[in-house]
Amino acid sequence: MSRATFYTIAPDEPLLGEAYADQGTAEAEILAVLERYRRATEAHEVTALAELYVEFLPAQRAAQQRYFDNVRDLRVTIDNVDVAVAGDEAVASYSRTDDFTDARTGRPMHLVVRLTKVLRRHDGVWKLAGGGEARDCSRHATLRPVKRGLTS
Repeated sequence: MSRATFYTIAPDEPLLGEAYADQGTAEAEILAVLERYRRATEAHEVTALAELYVEFLPAQRAAQQRYFDNVRDLRVTIDNVDVAVAGDEAVASYSRTDDFTDARTGRPMHLVVRLTKVLRRHDGVWKLAGGGEARDCSRHATLRPVKRGLTS
């Protein structure tokens, strides 16, 4: 089993997954999947998200669409990434930060969640295991409105 720690995949910064992709390592390929996941989420592209999963169930699609319907100006950052690979399976744990405007209230919001995802090499390509195959292994979220004039 190999283990690697990488830090930030964020808008307007070099893409860690792409930067290491030429090394051909599983960790680099997984970081590239997380970067595509981040970009698709930020762009509200449910179809692009679905392509990153081994299986993307209708319930997942509907839940993701509901989230997208409730956020505007979404900016997603993925950081504190830990990857553990064992053959054709891997686990990636990371912090995801969503900054957005709540569509209903117009309030700026800040969501931080720690996620652990299972990935599988499927037809030679790393994909997120989803649907009936696996679920997020752990989740801890903090959602708070952004107070004007304060940063944290």
